[in-house]
Amino acid sequence: MTRAGYNYTASDAIPATFYSLILQNGGQYLADGGFSVNTPEGMKALELMKKFVDEGLVDPVLFNDEENWVGDSFFEETSAVGLVGPWVIPEYAGDFEDVAAVTEYVTLPSLSADPVFVASSGWGLAVSTNSQAQDAAWDFVKFVALNPDNAVQWNIASGTLPALKANATGAAGENLVAEFPYFEPFLKILEYGQNEGKFPDRDLVWYDITYPRIINFLQGNATAEETLETIEREVNESF
Repeated sequence: MTRAGYNYTASDAIPATFYSLILQNGGQYLADGGFSVNTPEGMKALELMKKFVDEGLVDPVLFNDEENWVGDSFFEETSAVGLVGPWVIPEYAGDFEDVAAVTEYVTLPSLSADPVFVASSGWGLAVSTNSQAQDAAWDFVKFVALNPDNAVQWNIASGTLPALKANATGAAGENLVAEFPYFEPFLKILEYGQNEGKFPDRDLVWYDITYPRIINFLQGNATAEETLETIEREVNESF
């Protein structure tokens, strides 16, 4: 295979798919202070992800974070569809203008009536506890991030989705879609996004545990049972 029909095997896409499918199957992976994916819902999620591979939508050996990463692959036209955020368009448009011009985002089908999915908190601003001007710094953060007029200017400048609900609709939403037409399907489903959850180290869970374990499973090197058991144990050990 030299081209992927659906490239969902990158380190952001695999955890997002896995945990979203658990929610769409009616499960929860964080409850009562613990983490659990070795469940019927977790098994259904893995089985569907493996079905995509078995039916030839993508070869996880050729398409992953180390080989044909989804952003590179899509704009180099070795992936017909890629699961990645809209930030890649302003990132790649300068070098791949023709591809960017015909790129369209579509809403993924959902297993549940409401298209629930996991969503990260995105980019943000922080103030150091060592700052000598913390009050002024926080005032500035509020000025640029919580004021809708200022926040939407950041979205337009950076090509990012709005963090404020107020900017997903109304005039702000219209301005964003006018500037970035491919935002439209995102703005329609933002209300269904659920925070990924509180982990001591979210990136450890996403990139050092979930991604490598599932890509190894999709490549045929572990069973679904082994994969779920390992992810659950390693994540719980991080708490």
